[in-house]
Amino acid sequence: MQEYYGRNWIEVVGSLGSNIDKGLLEYDCTLRREKYGDNIINLGKTDGKWEIAKGLLKKKYIYASILIGLFFLLKGLNILALINFLLLVFDIAFKSYYEFKRKNDLDILQNLNKSKVIVLREGIERLIEADEIVKGDIVLLKKNSFVSADLRLVKSNGLKVEERSITGEDFIKEKYESKIHGQVSSLGEMNNMLFRGSFVKEGTAMGIVVQTGNDTELGKLLDIINENSYNKHTMEKKIEDIILKAMLCLILVELIIYLVLPGSGFNKEEIFMYGLFSIVNVCIPIISFSYSKIIKKRLLKEDIDIINFSSFNLVNDVKVIFINKFGNITKNELYFDKMYTNEKIFNNREIDIKDINIRRILDISLLANDSKYNNDNNWTKGDMYEIAYVKYCTEQRMFKAVIDGENKRKFEISKDTNKNVITTVNKCDKGYRANTRGTIDGVLEFCTHILVDGIERELNSQDIEKIKLADLCFSRESLLTEAFAYRSFSYQPSKSENIESNLVFVGLVALESLFVEDVSEDIEKLMDNGILPLIFTDDNKIVAEMLGRKIGLIASSKEVISGVELDSLSETELYKVISRTRIFCRLTPELKTKVISIFNDDGFKVAVEGETLGDLSIVKSAHFSILKGKASTLLKRCGELYVKENGLKAFFKISEEGIGLDKSIKNGIKVYSTLLVAEIVTLNWYYALVDLRLFELYTLMFMNFLLLTPVVLLVMNSGRKELNKKKAFIRGSLFSVLSVLSIGLLSEFNEFAAYMIIGGMLVSYGMVNSKLSFRTFNTGVKLLLITIIIYILGGVLIGFMNSVIYSKNLAIIIGGLILIYLIGDLIITKWQDS
Repeated sequence: MQEYYGRNWIEVVGSLGSNIDKGLLEYDCTLRREKYGDNIINLGKTDGKWEIAKGLLKKKYIYASILIGLFFLLKGLNILALINFLLLVFDIAFKSYYEFKRKNDLDILQNLNKSKVIVLREGIERLIEADEIVKGDIVLLKKNSFVSADLRLVKSNGLKVEERSITGEDFIKEKYESKIHGQVSSLGEMNNMLFRGSFVKEGTAMGIVVQTGNDTELGKLLDIINENSYNKHTMEKKIEDIILKAMLCLILVELIIYLVLPGSGFNKEEIFMYGLFSIVNVCIPIISFSYSKIIKKRLLKEDIDIINFSSFNLVNDVKVIFINKFGNITKNELYFDKMYTNEKIFNNREIDIKDINIRRILDISLLANDSKYNNDNNWTKGDMYEIAYVKYCTEQRMFKAVIDGENKRKFEISKDTNKNVITTVNKCDKGYRANTRGTIDGVLEFCTHILVDGIERELNSQDIEKIKLADLCFSRESLLTEAFAYRSFSYQPSKSENIESNLVFVGLVALESLFVEDVSEDIEKLMDNGILPLIFTDDNKIVAEMLGRKIGLIASSKEVISGVELDSLSETELYKVISRTRIFCRLTPELKTKVISIFNDDGFKVAVEGETLGDLSIVKSAHFSILKGKASTLLKRCGELYVKENGLKAFFKISEEGIGLDKSIKNGIKVYSTLLVAEIVTLNWYYALVDLRLFELYTLMFMNFLLLTPVVLLVMNSGRKELNKKKAFIRGSLFSVLSVLSIGLLSEFNEFAAYMIIGGMLVSYGMVNSKLSFRTFNTGVKLLLITIIIYILGGVLIGFMNSVIYSKNLAIIIGGLILIYLIGDLIITKWQDS
């Protein structure tokens, strides 16, 4: 993009072979369309309805259900076959709904190709479809226009644009046609560019198309989103595959019992079929989908938004992690710590705001400042440096609103990213004043004088040495510095003047960034886990070195390198230097991508952080990406997860959740297996005793489809540590023995008794093996409540269907058996916890 934003618009128009007065010829448009293609964002392999249907039919558990359904038909058990297929249709319909919903999300993005645009062609303004735009077209924009391609501004008049979906910045931005000097760190700083997907809120403009279709920044973003959409649901597949394996094992158990059990004929075969029906009568999509939502909701409470559920698997492969300084190493907040002026260093407690120099610095810090701060509730918005100045001045009873009111801003000089200075021109009591702040080198370059004790004099080499020595002292304390200068005018200057010249240097302010709690332990934890932590920072090398030493990451200055140094190395030197470097300072997005690619080429799985579209290349090249901060809604969808501040803490949390996820899935499978074994044993035992079938279909459906689902989710959501096989076998045996015992004790109401005992034990299983907290109405409590309601409704329904007469003796036996199980389960749990 630098070839467009870094050149004046006349050069850009010339390089693209266009003309701002006449635009392109229709013949040229045809040739360019053939060369660059239509202005369409092609999302490639978006699945249609048939592709989604075929994808669903690849699910192994669906084939298992179909085969068992056909088996039922062959054996003449039409009702079993019908119910089996109806349940299968429900499963497929449930799964299809969410697959089509995902497809519709991408279809909405495809609609970005449909809009009308005014272009200048052959000297005539024409209204055309957005997909007809070609590179080099001159586009005319007005209020409420939708930007349909990436443009370099040629003319602008009061232009204000909303770019939230592209840059993530939630405020209206002013745009202008002037070229930008040097490189920018993000798309949000390209103030002479308009990006596809933006919206004109005010003003008019003319721009030349520099990129179309998939080559636009939005096109690149959507392409990554589309690619990622195919790899974001591995957890659901994992749950489905594990349940399928459990099903096959249970079918084998049922088959063995069928072969061993005495008897023959239709009744024995029917019992076998009912056992098969019990095994497949489980709502896998609801369990997998619901558990995904539970995890997402739980992590959202910790400000972690899971975008890609394969994160829990991908995170385990990471061997190198690139982290940004702010948010991970230091907090996303700066504090006013020290000041250099009048050839002295003052700490924040020694500052006297009555001093002319000090007052001038603080005035500049508030006037060249666009942040917002509410002292009542500590609400802030804006740049960290600017917020730090406003907070400190507020403590000194200097209020930004008052200072702004006394010094009306006339205009702001566009930020020069190469020199990193900000300048505003304000009307003051004695005329007009330019107020400038920025990096020490950037500001000093424009200064010819210095203010000492309120008196201006020429800036000499000794002054510069003292200033740089003070800056060095601040850097060695890991403090971040900004320089302050001004220029007075007796008349109202204009934007066309060289305002940032002949400035008067006033002083430096040093800001402190506090370390995140336990950051040294976090770095050590990464290294103990075999993960190499590397840091990207915009600090200078001295500040970065001090930072690295304090957190125990580095022991030598050779482990820190700047972007300028890195860019000057040969390929051979580059590999050698990168292998020993731990902190990278002031790297461009291109250099960051190059560094990450070197680790990728060496076979390392890399994790990175991204916040702006400028980070898109490193997000795309990484194995695991964390989006954070002000990342736009679309950019968030390119990564594995989104977090507001600390990506490193989120990385650890996902690692822990991944371990817990495996445990939870296994615990859920144990619940499923325990119930099914009890049902199979009870069915076959009853048949062996009286040569009859115990359960009707509706009872099996109620237990397996309705009651089992919330219990599995309850145990998976808040289960204790994983049961070993021996204890799981004991619990399963207790389940089966008590189920069989209920038949003997309540022979009059066998089906009802078996349901009440098995269902009651299932509810108890969920309660005992879950870490429930009743202080709030949380997910675990909700699932328990749903389970109890379903259990009671099932008891009423099955009791009614079996004409059960309720009695005290019936309640005592059912309650007693459930109590026996509860006591046994508690003993097993205590044994497990010990």
